[in-house]
Amino acid sequence: MRIIQPKQNQKGNIMRFLIVDDDLASREFISNQLAEQGVTSTASTGIQALEMFRNALDKTDPHNVVVMDSKLADMDGAAVAHALRTIEDQRNIPLTESVKIVMLNLPWLPGHDDHGTGTPDEAILNRPQPIDPRSLRETIETLTNRSLHNAGSAPVEGGLRFLFVDGDRLCRTLLHDILHHYGECDPAVSGEEAIYAIRLALEEGRPYDAVTLDIMMQYMDGHETLEKLRAVEAQHGVHGSAGTKVIMSTALDNPQHCIRAFRGGCEAYVTKPVNASELLAKFQDLHVIMSETVSS
Repeated sequence: MRIIQPKQNQKGNIMRFLIVDDDLASREFISNQLAEQGVTSTASTGIQALEMFRNALDKTDPHNVVVMDSKLADMDGAAVAHALRTIEDQRNIPLTESVKIVMLNLPWLPGHDDHGTGTPDEAILNRPQPIDPRSLRETIETLTNRSLHNAGSAPVEGGLRFLFVDGDRLCRTLLHDILHHYGECDPAVSGEEAIYAIRLALEEGRPYDAVTLDIMMQYMDGHETLEKLRAVEAQHGVHGSAGTKVIMSTALDNPQHCIRAFRGGCEAYVTKPVNASELLAKFQDLHVIMSETVSS
């Protein structure tokens, strides 16, 4: 659990957010997006979220908004939302003061759309990862009827932006642990999400400095993702060495994958499990990270 100290919004009122996601990188990313809006607390499980929600009510310092992944490791997001409403009913919380819930749903999961649940206190936001900060902000503004800052992620010394693309949660967490000291880190769990993130970053004028890309992914593998990544860059007038630096990774020690990766336009290649020193050395060789900035 991590708590960011409070900051005031434009109206001078402190909002309190609870971010619930079993993926560390996703929690950190969403928390950074909301840090300028108020107090952000994070929980990795539904059980932990419910405990934190009760404790906040006990302290008469309740959460205003819960931003929650729809598929948690211990509980379904819908079950957590129902439990939150039950707690409010038990505490006789007026409907006008009930917590607003934003459910984050992967776009290919059936049964949901972008229009929310039909209730005034809940919304479903179909998202790739990293989540679109503007969509998140607008959804919260609609639910709370309060104006939020147009803030990006909390600044990190060095100003670098990393995107790591891997279908394995533990690998994404490891990459986050290695790279978050050097800049802003965004996770993506699939090639489709990576392409969305690359396009969004280019359109915002904040392209990624580097991408780590797993080869063995479902639906769209790393080779196809790399091809589409370079095509998106070309559409935005970015060519050759001006593009983001891509390090491919795979658990398969297969020279054919390595050859194909370099032909596709990657700059470096590592095998899994990823070694922190090796990965950072690759970034130094590519002049993404300067040697004097590497942590000992």
